[in-house]
Amino acid sequence: MTDFSLRAARIQLGALLAALALAIVIALGITTGAFVLPSPCNETSPGKH
Repeated sequence: MTDFSLRAARIQLGALLAALALAIVIALGITTGAFVLPSPCNETSPGKH
């Protein structure tokens, strides 16, 4: 029973780390997209982010 509990905890930890990594990748993608996509607009009208 202890072995099964340890395995379940390890699976949960792995899923938690995977979800955390996915959230970081999504956040970085949104941040990078927000900075990269409006760059032509920022060049034509500086000071307007």
